[in-house]
Amino acid sequence: MLNRLEDASLHGMSTVLVRVDFNVPLSEGRLADATRVVDARPTIEFLLARRCAVVLLSHLGRPGGQFVDALSFKNLLPAIAEALEQDIIWLDRYWEQGEPPHALEQLGRGQLALAENLRFAPGEEHNDPDFARALSVGADLYVNDAFSVSHRAHASTSSLAHWLPSCAGLALEAELESLSRFLVPPRRPLLGIVGGAKISTKINLLYRLVELCDRLFIGGAMANVFLRAHGIEIGDSLCEDSALNTAIEIEKCAIDNECALFLPVDVVLEGGDQRLLAPKHAARGQNDGGLKPGDKILDIGEQTRAFLMKCIDDSAGLIMNGPLGLFERKGFEHGTRTVLEHVSARVATKALIAVGGGGDTIAAINQ
Repeated sequence: MLNRLEDASLHGMSTVLVRVDFNVPLSEGRLADATRVVDARPTIEFLLARRCAVVLLSHLGRPGGQFVDALSFKNLLPAIAEALEQDIIWLDRYWEQGEPPHALEQLGRGQLALAENLRFAPGEEHNDPDFARALSVGADLYVNDAFSVSHRAHASTSSLAHWLPSCAGLALEAELESLSRFLVPPRRPLLGIVGGAKISTKINLLYRLVELCDRLFIGGAMANVFLRAHGIEIGDSLCEDSALNTAIEIEKCAIDNECALFLPVDVVLEGGDQRLLAPKHAARGQNDGGLKPGDKILDIGEQTRAFLMKCIDDSAGLIMNGPLGLFERKGFEHGTRTVLEHVSARVATKALIAVGGGGDTIAAINQ
């Protein structure tokens, strides 16, 4: 892969595949936050200005290699075109169209096209080189501009670069430069805050953060796994029970790396009640604040919010990924909102340098 898009010789190149991350938040089937789309504009405009035909490739959701109408980019085409301020040609699953005359070869110079959800094809997540080759036929250059999926060995982020000359896009380059300034050397003390629903989607991130951070707070439904692993009652809260052993291993890794790992001490339940969390085997009379069957945790409580703000005040650097509760639902956004507002205030005074990542995190910031 070439280092930079600006170093790539576009002379004679007509069709460029750009791997973007349009795995955008949806609300009732509509685009809920266009940040990831807008972030791709510099690379797209750079290429269109040089009269390249540009084909955007991305995934959306987890359709498991099958067509799922609710996850089709065709539904989002007007919203994406509006966010990019460009006319967009719909290509559907062009990789299934066989040998030339190929769909990509029919694109005119300076035209922009969007292909269907790559994960409708089983070969995408399997990193199938034959699928990558089918993606590449008719193209002259591959540009990876999807920082948030570059860690995945999928066909459009890995194998495709073996079939075409390739380089990093402008957004990916900017992400790497920002993180390098932040992490080399790391800002100390460094705090990590991770939320969201599942450990299984963030295992590698969690292991890396316990190696990197001085403190790590885990919230959202992900925290329920750690709480249950400690024998703490969580009622009927969302919990990835298959990851209990993983949670224990991550805690052991945190101890080995002298990273202090913290969990919520109080929570907001469905219905709005705030409740302290108490050990499952607490002595009689000490578990009155514990959760009962039917209780569902949807946000962190006041004590936890206050503790987190103190941790932020004591930190020079922050990495945040994922919301701390069901922020999309009114009444359960307070934990995420309070923390983000406090981070924003600290950043504004240059007392803190913060990096946020993930689609839901960006949507919460914008909200």
